[in-house]
Amino acid sequence: MVHLKGPDENVEFRFKDLVVRHGARMRRQCGEPRDRFGARAPLRLGVACGVLSFALLAVAHARMWQFYAAGVLIGAGYGLSFAALGNLVVDTAGPADIGVAGGVNTIARTVGGAVGAQIAVAVLDAAGPAKAATTPGFPAESGYTSAFAVFALVACGALGASWAIPEKRHRVSSGGHQGRLRIPTD
Repeated sequence: MVHLKGPDENVEFRFKDLVVRHGARMRRQCGEPRDRFGARAPLRLGVACGVLSFALLAVAHARMWQFYAAGVLIGAGYGLSFAALGNLVVDTAGPADIGVAGGVNTIARTVGGAVGAQIAVAVLDAAGPAKAATTPGFPAESGYTSAFAVFALVACGALGASWAIPEKRHRVSSGGHQGRLRIPTD
C-alpha cells in the first residue's frame, strides 16, 4: 500500500484503496449493461456505426463537417466493436481456450486491417488518376466514393454475421461468487 501525504499533514490518501474502489465503481457501471444486454449488442451497434460512417462518406464528402461526423461514427464504432470482441471471446471460449481464442482474435483483426487496406488501394487504383490539374498523382474522387461504398457493404455483411455469434457459453467462477470480485467498500 502506498501512503501519500497531502498539503495538510493530517490528510492521508491510501492509493491502493482509491484505485480498487474506483475500479469497482467502473465495473458496476460498465459491467451491468454488459450483463443485461450481452456483448453482442455493443458489437452490433459498433458495426452499425461503421456502416453509417462509410455510407455517409460514400454519398457526402464535400464539406468538412461530413468528415467530422463520419470520424465520430467510425471512432465510436471501433471502440464499441473492439471492446465487445474481447468480451465475446472470453464469453464463448472455454476456460482452457481463452488465451488461444484471444490470440486468434488479435491475429484476425490484424490480418483484416491489412486486407482492408489492400482492397482500398485496389479500388482507388481501378478508378484511375484524378483529371484535375490541381491534384496530379492522386486517385479520382470516384475511387474514394467506390472504396467507401465497398466498405459500407462489407460492414453490412459483418452486421449480418454478428447475428450468428452464439450466446454466452462459459462463465468462469471461483469461490462461489459467480465470477464477481468482492471489493470492500469501507
